[in-house]
Amino acid sequence: MTDTAWKRDALCIAALALAVAGFFPQVVLDGGVFFVQDMMVQNVPFRHFLHDALADGRLPLWEPRINGGFPLLAEGQVGALYPPNWVAAVLPPAQAVTWSVLLHLWLAASGTFLYLRHGLFSGRAASLMAGLCFGLSGYLVVRAMSPNFVAAAAGLPFLFLLIESGLRGGRPARIGVAGAVFALQLLAGHPQAAAYGALAGVAYAAVRASQLDRWRVALLGAAIAIPGAAIAAVQVLPTAELAGLSLRAGSIGYEQFVNMSLPPERLLTLLLPGLFGNSAHGSYWGGEGFFIQLCPYVGVLTLPLVLVGAREAGSQVRGFFALLAALGLMMSLGRYTGFFDLLHQIPLLSQLRIPTRFLLWWAFAAAVLAGLGVDRLVRDPRPLRGPWRLLWAGCVVVVIFAITTVWEDVSQVSDDVQTGAWKLLTRVPDELAQDLWRVMAGLGVTALLLSDRFRRQSMAPVLTGLAVVTVTWADLRSFGADFNGTVAASVYTDLPPSADAVRKDALTLAPASAPDVPLWGRFRVAGLISEHNAPYDWHSGWSLDKSSYESYPATLRMYSAGLFDLANTMPGWSPLHLSAHWEFARGYPGWLGMANTQYVVTHRPLPQSIAVPISTGQVVVSRLHQSLPRAWVVPEGVVIGDGEARLRHMRAGSFDAHTQVVLDREPEVAPVPGTGFAPAHILRYSADHVAIELPGRDGYLVLADTQAPGWRARVDGVAREILLANHVFRAVPVAAADAQVEFDYQPRSVVVGAWISAAAAILWISLCLLGARARKASPVVERVGGGGTGLLPLAVQVSLIIVLYGMARETELWQGAVERMQPSKVLRERAR
Repeated sequence: MTDTAWKRDALCIAALALAVAGFFPQVVLDGGVFFVQDMMVQNVPFRHFLHDALADGRLPLWEPRINGGFPLLAEGQVGALYPPNWVAAVLPPAQAVTWSVLLHLWLAASGTFLYLRHGLFSGRAASLMAGLCFGLSGYLVVRAMSPNFVAAAAGLPFLFLLIESGLRGGRPARIGVAGAVFALQLLAGHPQAAAYGALAGVAYAAVRASQLDRWRVALLGAAIAIPGAAIAAVQVLPTAELAGLSLRAGSIGYEQFVNMSLPPERLLTLLLPGLFGNSAHGSYWGGEGFFIQLCPYVGVLTLPLVLVGAREAGSQVRGFFALLAALGLMMSLGRYTGFFDLLHQIPLLSQLRIPTRFLLWWAFAAAVLAGLGVDRLVRDPRPLRGPWRLLWAGCVVVVIFAITTVWEDVSQVSDDVQTGAWKLLTRVPDELAQDLWRVMAGLGVTALLLSDRFRRQSMAPVLTGLAVVTVTWADLRSFGADFNGTVAASVYTDLPPSADAVRKDALTLAPASAPDVPLWGRFRVAGLISEHNAPYDWHSGWSLDKSSYESYPATLRMYSAGLFDLANTMPGWSPLHLSAHWEFARGYPGWLGMANTQYVVTHRPLPQSIAVPISTGQVVVSRLHQSLPRAWVVPEGVVIGDGEARLRHMRAGSFDAHTQVVLDREPEVAPVPGTGFAPAHILRYSADHVAIELPGRDGYLVLADTQAPGWRARVDGVAREILLANHVFRAVPVAAADAQVEFDYQPRSVVVGAWISAAAAILWISLCLLGARARKASPVVERVGGGGTGLLPLAVQVSLIIVLYGMARETELWQGAVERMQPSKVLRERAR
């Protein structure tokens, strides 16, 4: 390729950056930061903990400010080992996460552009169209609240580019680099998105190796890619260990496995994304599942171009992507397919919940096919072969039917729909009107671009390229630009009155006697405010009213207390919190004091018999009367091996944590029975080290910190076993003569994973160098229009089989789809 061509491609990639910036001017120009749902609740706090750790010159192996202590690196979503997150650490956490989303949306768009341009040798207009379609698709944009998912998804087009260029050019080392890209996807923190991308990539490599007769290159590339993928072992092993201790141990239940299946009627949102309302506008009435998980929208103009690309493009890959798109849509139906109960029996697959994440295949395949469709229109002046007028008319009929069905139902709503539901219903026509204008514009442009009269014009190729790029960007922006609201960065950084009250009260009661013990090492805070007990809405309407989110940090819920250097008690949204913590949480609020919780944040004041209020502003902050210290010595231990039996014993009225600790097993050396309760003095407290001065009593030292694999204890410098205390904490047998206990966190899974990653990296680099020096096979010149067509009928057949089988096995579920097209009926049932 000439220098001029490369410069033009670089300009196209720069144009994609401008396209992303144009989606989010409130970020680029105004300095706003994202806040919706997972972003504020989890991702910004996690990034805050990561930045703190990196500033201290360490990795966040253990985070004591979360849920009594939590192995944050093993959780994965923090992306502690993902290199772009290290670079982003120069920014404040909220800005870092926000700009990470923009960066990876641009990478997703740019990777798709490069795949079509340099993998499939499509024109620039086609490649730009595909890049916009994937990088700014409704599917990815509404997931901005999950930056780790967006980051993992952004690697997908690069996998395909490396596989295609490696096979076509006879360069196995390039296929090997795809293994390292997969490792990066895993390090980004969303193994499910990475796994789906890898599965699609392996299938693509097999199909292309067969089409190009490059099996030897493919096998050599796979041999290089495997150690490349193993570079992620340092993340995968700790995550697997933690998963075994969480609610994900074994397999999740079937209902959770198929939760967020795409209801069949939601296929209409391919054309009408607001047909069931929009969570951002507070108009979502769909009822089943979250809006962000059920959004397959990739643009109106995209759909006919997908059909053109699948049927008439000259590339051999069109059949594969037609099948991938069909599988993405069909698999996303989940419980409606009738065979997900069989998939639930497969060990690894049974861990992957939310079937609509298969829409990743649909979004990428649709983008590629749309790009190929544009290439067909721009480069080939021959008339189109398909019955496009009939298909266009069919789309119009579907749109009219869907809109009139919903609109008529709204207009005839009965008086028994409650006030809140009525307000929601009044917004439905606005959503439908916007969709109608969008569809009319998209189908109008489609009719023009596909008409033979227009295509015979000399300027048709240029105008087609300009039209598809401009209309697609405007279409996707009109849908997704306001979905991810922003707030001022100060919402995350300004100290809320609730946190200020806790800090001042704690310092007044117990001034720092040990400078090496921060506030989060002395006590914990429990934020008990929720949408059920307070007038907040953290799930809808944020584009109209941000006040609930602007108030969120003051609630000190879940992980947010850590933003202000306070320790949180409650488990959060992560699916990998220890199952023992969820079981222990069933004893709250009665057991809050046992977990070293001194302060509680509520919407209304607590009874004076339980706590004393210290702040009664926007939220109520109270200090509990009864709260155990972080560490203490008890004289007696009772051994109960069974978890449920332990919890029953602790709920019994005879149990007193001041005089007894419940252990999971007999100690190797039983201590001499002690004489009473005694607090222990903490000398030093950091993320991975705790030093405690003993009070000179026989019995058991109890530390109200989470017990997890990797913690080691030393008593006066001599190693001693750690017992599970009170179902979730740590205990060490001690004698009156013992002076000091130290705890250190040294997770073996991280150490072993690091050694495997290092060895895999060395092997991968060596194999890549050998592969690059080896004699290359002669490049393949693909025959235009040859092969690949056999997968097209297979895609249609697979789709029909899945739908018919699902309707036969899950008839009642499919019948419910018709009823869910009636918003007044759905809301009336919800109101009851």
